[in-house]
Amino acid sequence: IVDSLPNAGRDALVALFDRTACHYALALTSTGDGDSRTWKDPFGWVLTQCHKIGQFDLTSQEIHETWTTPRLLGYGEAMGVKLKVTPWQEDGMITCSLVR
Repeated sequence: IVDSLPNAGRDALVALFDRTACHYALALTSTGDGDSRTWKDPFGWVLTQCHKIGQFDLTSQEIHETWTTPRLLGYGEAMGVKLKVTPWQEDGMITCSLVR
């Protein structure tokens, strides 16, 4: 799609991040436009509280590596665009960008 429609890649990012209530509700620090979006991991605070009470030991890194990254890459593939998601960073910042 990206090769045949000049704005298709950017439109895919708009569809994934700018026009979805899920992203707005979870990623309160979302920034970016054009070819990338950056946001802070939305699960860290809740997971910290759950760890304190022994509810479970799931980490933000596990969510990022087993759910967030594969999901975003799969959405990109389904839309015919290639995306890149940054590896886990200790500050919880995540960037998803178009690969041109």
